[in-house]
Amino acid sequence: MTILELGMLVMNNFILNYNPFSQFPRSGQLLTLLRINRHVSQFYQPFHGTYLIKSMDVASVVNDSFKGIFESTPYILTQLFSHVAAGSLPPEVWQWINFDTVPAPPSSIPVLDALRRYGTREID
Repeated sequence: MTILELGMLVMNNFILNYNPFSQFPRSGQLLTLLRINRHVSQFYQPFHGTYLIKSMDVASVVNDSFKGIFESTPYILTQLFSHVAAGSLPPEVWQWINFDTVPAPPSSIPVLDALRRYGTREID
């Protein structure tokens, strides 16, 4: 019996990297696209130029949903498999990657916390 036959939904994790200093897309444009994109279930921005994205779709579908906004700006969208990934992200972020729980922003400075929360959302 497969996971889908059991009625369990499996999220795919992706890393979107781009040059945040390029002229396009502007950060507000990308943030708006992430919020309204039907192929993005959740997202989190750990650093400038990088988004962690959760989607029910495969990489090619998610990639197609970003092509128009990047125009001539290079970017990469790659699937993240947590069992072969490593790094120094806070434990809450790894929890979100592995178990779909929305992470708390990793900063203890209230203003930065508020700004980081601006780039996260949870699907209802």
